[in-house]
Amino acid sequence: NCPMVLSDLPAFKEITSFQNIYFNPYSSQSIAETINLVLSSNVKLKSIINYGNNRVENFKFNNVFKQLKKIYE
Repeated sequence: NCPMVLSDLPAFKEITSFQNIYFNPYSSQSIAETINLVLSSNVKLKSIINYGNNRVENFKFNNVFKQLKKIYE
């Protein structure tokens, strides 16, 4: 139940379906501003946490196993 702020990288955007807050990994100012944005907005904070809690279900072992099993059947 912890919010994530992520580097603005394609892999992170794909994993989170563009539903998170991203920062420029080469800019300490961007990192600080992004962290402050999330911590200063309860709505944004709750939204990110809720999305993450729901999204993680897709990566649980049983779900991944079922998806892989379909591929190989």
